[in-house]
Amino acid sequence: MKKSNHYVGIDISKLTFDVAIYNQDSKYRYYKFSNNEEGFNLFLTLLNTSEDICVMEASGVYYLKLATFLSDRGIAVSVINPLVIRRFSQMRMSRAKTDKKDAMLIAEYGKTQQPDLWEPEADYVLELKQMFAYLEQLNKNKSAFSVQNQTFKQNPVTSELVEESI
Repeated sequence: MKKSNHYVGIDISKLTFDVAIYNQDSKYRYYKFSNNEEGFNLFLTLLNTSEDICVMEASGVYYLKLATFLSDRGIAVSVINPLVIRRFSQMRMSRAKTDKKDAMLIAEYGKTQQPDLWEPEADYVLELKQMFAYLEQLNKNKSAFSVQNQTFKQNPVTSELVEESI
């Protein structure tokens, strides 16, 4: 585990990510960036690659591109389960739910808990996960169509085109 006093909290969503960076005045500076390559590069200019540790939630798949981008450039990254951050927030009796506050809370979590660093998964693992998710969805669709087909068979008129398609 890399030790540092420079934890950067990142609250990420589909289109943007909010950042809280602790400064020398014992206050946080806040930034908002687009969740794309341009935003990543702008964010990178604010970081000290040798001292900063970026902490973010594993928010769906939205964190993955930024976490990989930072890791590829030698920035330490910690990815935390959102439930852990939620419990940390509850423990601190924090009720405000804004992107700025969340970014600050994530930075505070990093500073106090010093979580392990994240390592990107191999490309083949990510590809297998996509295949598995796709297969699961296909199986759900197959089951749903089967149930729907049984329902259609209860009707006095059945569309041959629909039945053939199912």
